Amino acid sequence: MTHIFKTKGVFIAVIVVAVVALILCAMVAFEWYPIGIVEGNLLFAREYHARYELAYNYYDALSKASQASADEQDLEYTLRAASIEAMIDDVFVAKKLEQDFGRKELKTKIEQRIEEAWSDEQLRNDLQTLLKVSDSRIKSYFIAEQARYELLNGQLSLEGKNLFEWMDEQRKSARVKLFLKGFTWTQDGVTI
Repeated sequence: MTHIFKTKGVFIAVIVVAVVALILCAMVAFEWYPIGIVEGNLLFAREYHARYELAYNYYDALSKASQASADEQDLEYTLRAASIEAMIDDVFVAKKLEQDFGRKELKTKIEQRIEEAWSDEQLRNDLQTLLKVSDSRIKSYFIAEQARYELLNGQLSLEGKNLFEWMDEQRKSARVKLFLKGFTWTQDGVTI
């Protein structure tokens, strides 16, 4: 009888280990693992890689147009750091806008701005050509982000504040922890 319990215990342990392994594999495969924490909000690898791809494509298009060249390694680290900084700044922006408008009204305002921008066929074609990413990524990481910054700038102007000064204040008081090797957070931003 004790042999059956030992066998059952081993069987259950193997099942638990297999389930945990599958969950970890899925997290890595679908980039659902955190790369940092900002004010209690997790930053995920999926968004980081999407932002990096967008930044790289944007820079690539601009550098081809201007015939500029840069050290590939330096460029990669600079764009990766900028992508992380954008994610961190977005936490500050979202928090402020949700306080000012509420989550539902903010979502509506951003969706309206996305729809307005996306209805401009020339702008849509230019963004698709320039950024070389899916339409949903252009909307999420380019147009929506621009809309949030425009809304924030408007709100801060009403309060008699400057966007850049406000962002500096947020960065100086932020609690940020990054899990990516080679990147650290300082009050001045992400350093390599």
